[in-house]
Amino acid sequence: KKLILFIFIVLTKEQRETCMQAVIAWELKNLPEDQRSGYIDRGTKEEGEECDDDHHKHEPEFKPIRFV
Repeated sequence: KKLILFIFIVLTKEQRETCMQAVIAWELKNLPEDQRSGYIDRGTKEEGEECDDDHHKHEPEFKPIRFV
């Protein structure tokens, strides 16, 4: 049998900012531009077309991080 343990940790705003800065710094050093967080391939969009981000409007500010 395998035991699965879930631990939920809530980060403060400052901790989330620090984590995101670390992710961005790592991606800048280790990934090509088109594989980094937040990359938008603008070359395939029609003139004046914008990205649709309405699906993010209802997300809570604090989200637990799940470690498995």
